[in-house]
Amino acid sequence: MKMPVANLILGPPLEGKRELALALTKTSLAKNIPEIYILTDDSPETLMKKFIKSNIILKQDLIKFIDCYSHNLGIFSNDTPNIKRVSSPLAFNEISITITELQKEILRKWQEHQILFDSLSTILLYANSSMVARFLQILIGKIKKAGGDIFLFLEEGMHDEKTIITMEHIVDGVVRVFKEREHIKITTKGTVDKKILESSAMLESQS
Repeated sequence: MKMPVANLILGPPLEGKRELALALTKTSLAKNIPEIYILTDDSPETLMKKFIKSNIILKQDLIKFIDCYSHNLGIFSNDTPNIKRVSSPLAFNEISITITELQKEILRKWQEHQILFDSLSTILLYANSSMVARFLQILIGKIKKAGGDIFLFLEEGMHDEKTIITMEHIVDGVVRVFKEREHIKITTKGTVDKKILESSAMLESQS
């Protein structure tokens, strides 16, 4: 069994991070690897529509969502078997507990899984980078101990250099995403999960 990794995915707005996230999900589900998708900037219902447009086949038992977005807007939808709502992006304890509960469900059937956290930038608008780093360091440790990979998305250009360095310090590898002549490109540093490379290659073949 491979060693789990934590990767930071960094890039300017509208330069390919969302496309890479969708490709990661497509790659994961095609291999029957379960996924937990943590959302701070969108609702699961909106994201699922984007999945359908991207021809991602939703396997209900393989994908779970943690919705940190809707309650913040005053939208109080009920939980479903696949969607768990938390009160805000800053509800660190709720997020951690919900991840643990969903991982227990996953681990009854599968050993490998991945978690996408989209995005850290929303949290960093309201909390200082040291507080966020402490939360993430503990969270990453718990996720990797349970056999999960975690991909953390961050907007480049919104945060100072100290914040970027702090976020880079707590992961195994960094992926920078950017567009070059309308083609989505990546550069990598450190240990990067092979699903990133496969998903990037998928985007290249589609452009």
